[in-house]
Amino acid sequence: MLKHPLFAVAVMLALLAQPVEVHAQANAQLVRSVERELPRYAPNVDVRTLSPHQIASLHMVLHGRYSESQKRARVRGIIGGLDVLLFGRNLTFR
Repeated sequence: MLKHPLFAVAVMLALLAQPVEVHAQANAQLVRSVERELPRYAPNVDVRTLSPHQIASLHMVLHGRYSESQKRARVRGIIGGLDVLLFGRNLTFR
């Protein structure tokens, strides 16, 4: 048993507050996987223009257990948000 539980909590918080290195680029294999599947749902999107977070999210959707219509809607949401879903236009990526 810890004699000073507040000290232990303070140490844990200090460790969690340390900056974490974020990878600026997505894994090349992940990019290729998304490049292969994405044209079925969003044919005019260049995967290289997407953020690593978008690429990872797309990979999860494209290889998840969703129906085709669910995948299409989620892909459009990840790429362009509500503007694509509501109006069919993508103002972010041209």
